[in-house]
Amino acid sequence: MKPIISFALLGALFAVGAANAAVTDPVGYVTLGDTTAGQPSIKAQTDIVASIPLDQASVFAGTVASVAGNIITISGTPALGSFTGTPHVAKIEGGAKSGLVSLITANDATTVTVTVPTGDSLAGIVAGDAITIRPAWTLLKLATGNTLPAGTQLLAFGGSTPGINLASDAAYEWDGTAWTDLNSFDLANNVVLFTGESFVIRNGTNTPVTSFVVTGEVPTSNSRVVVSKLAAGVGQDNRLAYVSPVSEVIGVSGLGAALVSGDQLLVFNNGSAGINKAASSVIEWDGSAWTDLDTFDNVTNTFSLVGGNGYVIRKGSAAAVSDVVWSDAPTYVPTL
Repeated sequence: MKPIISFALLGALFAVGAANAAVTDPVGYVTLGDTTAGQPSIKAQTDIVASIPLDQASVFAGTVASVAGNIITISGTPALGSFTGTPHVAKIEGGAKSGLVSLITANDATTVTVTVPTGDSLAGIVAGDAITIRPAWTLLKLATGNTLPAGTQLLAFGGSTPGINLASDAAYEWDGTAWTDLNSFDLANNVVLFTGESFVIRNGTNTPVTSFVVTGEVPTSNSRVVVSKLAAGVGQDNRLAYVSPVSEVIGVSGLGAALVSGDQLLVFNNGSAGINKAASSVIEWDGSAWTDLDTFDNVTNTFSLVGGNGYVIRKGSAAAVSDVVWSDAPTYVPTL
């Protein structure tokens, strides 16, 4: 798993060049939280379950020359700058590992050394696969341009603890200008948030957040996340999201291929008020279709994974211990 709302694509897509890129990338912005007209994005004393559905603008685009261990060599003479002063990620944009995002831990003029999400690997990346380098999403970047009241918190889930109904592994608090780790009290502005992971934004204040927006490049590669089962005999909650700024019908999302019969998706209502809210609905995979456990309706072709929403994928207790990659090309990609 990764190291550690209904949202809408509000901006019209337009072309913008990326440094060293041969093609242009569409850009948009997504409103997080409650998108009901006239309602604040995050009500006072309310949690939303969120994700980041857009990429930060690329600072380099090229192709892979080779892979050795956790080092990716870039084709040609890219003259890469330093990508370790502030967090950056390498993203594979095509091929068998399309959508794989890895944190850069070191680099020189032609190579990047990366940490790959647990359960995934660089195996299968071949010469000629497209690669981009981008600033990582961080806590500070998430807050930039948004007016969050002091005391707003972000609860993160590392994905390394077996079980269900898990508490957050880390909590960070915004003081109006910076984020603080509530466990260590260290400055936490550069804590990395990965696309595809789900987190909770908690507005524990009495001031609603009128608007909460992220802006970036629309992904043109696959949504790619790892669904894990960590221990035998117990269920497993995975805090994940579909990496897309627009909705994707669950029946064509490819999620079922990463699951077994009895696995569930827990859905949260970001428009309702309250903290520590239970799931508003649960839908279950039976091996061929999705069923809403409240209505018992088949929702395979009617329920959509919403861009920017966070979800819990709950593996059943009988499922085998495993890490399975859920990879899918969003349906809008061929039109870009």
